Amino acid sequence: MGTVPDSLGFAQLRARFGQHKTYPAAFEKEILSALSFFPELEKHRIDFVLRKGYAPLSSRPTFGGLFRSASRRKYKVFISTGSGEGWDSIILVNAPYNARIGVLGHELSHVLNFSRMSGLDLAWLGVSHVSKSYMNRFEFRTDSLCIAQGMGDYLYAMST
Repeated sequence: MGTVPDSLGFAQLRARFGQHKTYPAAFEKEILSALSFFPELEKHRIDFVLRKGYAPLSSRPTFGGLFRSASRRKYKVFISTGSGEGWDSIILVNAPYNARIGVLGHELSHVLNFSRMSGLDLAWLGVSHVSKSYMNRFEFRTDSLCIAQGMGDYLYAMST
């Protein structure tokens, strides 16, 4: 695993990977660090949004993105602030730094996968969420993509 970049390193990360992105300042370092493993997403529009919810993180293209070419889509990565329903121990703010990067890398792997899909493929993926076996394979492929991007150690930190 890499070391945490200093302020100059983050300025460079922000200049390269912060374009076309919105994110909460509290997670800027983790988000920029995770984005640095995904140069393919450099020009993609991604909003990292805090919300109260049951899932620690989730990602999806915006609804209008289904009708746009992949290069013109916008994506949202939702970061839970807690739900009070027993999930609070695994929300991002409670995770160690490297695990945060791993979780964000997993979600960015979803975004990378979405960016390679047609609108029809994305619609089919939405319908396929009802199949637990399909979703298990989908999440496995997402983790495999995250590892292929060089984030295996961060993904491991997330799992432990």
